[in-house]
Amino acid sequence: MAAKRIYCNLTKYVKVGANRWQYCPVSRGKTGRVKQDLVVVDGHAAHHPEGYYALDWREGGKRRRKSLGKNAGAAQEAQERQMAFLQARANGVAVVAEEPPGASLTVQDAC
Repeated sequence: MAAKRIYCNLTKYVKVGANRWQYCPVSRGKTGRVKQDLVVVDGHAAHHPEGYYALDWREGGKRRRKSLGKNAGAAQEAQERQMAFLQARANGVAVVAEEPPGASLTVQDAC
């Protein structure tokens, strides 16, 4: 039985031309941490403070993307969380997707 290849790419949506935006892979340091606002464009590292970080993965044959905001550290944490979620699901572990805090809290429960 062949093992499934699980991946979840971290990209940043940046402006690369006059009216052209594209998703570019992030640049990582020696320790593997994502460098803030540094992306790889045409094989070269470039500083792009504009745009936002996003996750990119395949689910059921379809490409999925999720916007993560402008913070590189939070984006890297979200990527690690998503990779663990996808890996667990591929191994047959029943996983419940987490809800943001306070998402299902009613006014009565809050009081």
